[in-house]
Amino acid sequence: MNSYNIIKRNKTYAIDYKNPATGERVRKSLKTSDSELAEIYAKKYWQEVLDDFDRGILVSNKDLSMIFKQYEEVEASKYNKETIKRHFVKYLDEKKIKVSNIKQYTIDEYYKWRLEQTHNGKAPNDITINRENCAMKSFLKFAVDHHYLTPKRELKLERKKVVPNRRRAFSKEQIEEILIRCRESYEQTKKADLKASRECLYRIVKFLIATGMRDGSALGLMWKDLYLGEAKPYIEMRANNNKTRKYAKISISSSLAAELRAYKEMQKAFCRKHDLIFDESMKVFNVMHEYVMPIDNQATGTIYPIKSFRKSWKTIIKQCSFYVEGEDYAPYRMRHYKITSLMSMKELSSEQIAKYCCTSPKMIANFYDATDTLDFYEDFAN
Repeated sequence: MNSYNIIKRNKTYAIDYKNPATGERVRKSLKTSDSELAEIYAKKYWQEVLDDFDRGILVSNKDLSMIFKQYEEVEASKYNKETIKRHFVKYLDEKKIKVSNIKQYTIDEYYKWRLEQTHNGKAPNDITINRENCAMKSFLKFAVDHHYLTPKRELKLERKKVVPNRRRAFSKEQIEEILIRCRESYEQTKKADLKASRECLYRIVKFLIATGMRDGSALGLMWKDLYLGEAKPYIEMRANNNKTRKYAKISISSSLAAELRAYKEMQKAFCRKHDLIFDESMKVFNVMHEYVMPIDNQATGTIYPIKSFRKSWKTIIKQCSFYVEGEDYAPYRMRHYKITSLMSMKELSSEQIAKYCCTSPKMIANFYDATDTLDFYEDFAN
């Protein structure tokens, strides 16, 4: 078996050898400029290499991009792939750390680095870090299984302790005021483009209140996902439009179905009027903007899906009597309102509510269940 050489690079010494398992040439700094210490360190390090070879745990020093590409193809879910690429791979690349050299110190320093990566001025919270740990665990296991990382010591991921908080929901009175403000906003607006977008906002808000759906999923709905003519109308949630990545059916009321059918007919009529093509793959929530061309004074129109309503939403909320500067009034509160309302119904279990809302019973129990045993006195005291 080949031995090793000690070479001097700049002012410090390094060990140079061939990986006994892979034949790859390896050079590793001994981090000393003293020749006698270099001999001692090299001998000790070489013995560790031989011991690892005997135990069959020598690793390959492949390029990070090649390792990640293989991970994408072999192992990764969409979430894990995007998370590792956006954060951990970026960190390793920035710090010039090879996968084979990942140690506990590397992991510990990564968390410090990760907390410095802000989005809109905010550092990732504890829940985000815990969620990303799942992707980290997946990538590190892949690296060990494919001999890019030694399994001789287990790397510990930092698990944040998250205390469940009750999620704030709008009250019934606040919901009623929001709907009034939304309706007034588009009815009293004279400018055509603003009127069209504010009418769309009003329809989205009514829909989110009625269904408790996540706003991102609602904006991703297409007409082909809605079964409005059934005896029991429902929405078909595609896995790629659902945060849980699972297919689901969401029941809706007959009155909401009728309202959506009327809205669909409005879109069809608008398209016919302006020689536009309507098809079932169109998004449900569209801005229908009609305007007059300044050149020939002819009426024309355009229809396009609303991608975000956060700016308009903030404007509406600031007009409400309950608004307090600095408080968070995210659209998600409409989802909390719906789930909290469902939780007050004795005949519905947490499992049923979780299935309807595309979440888990654990999430329902941790964040929404504010019931008191006395609420069920007749059931428990028999």
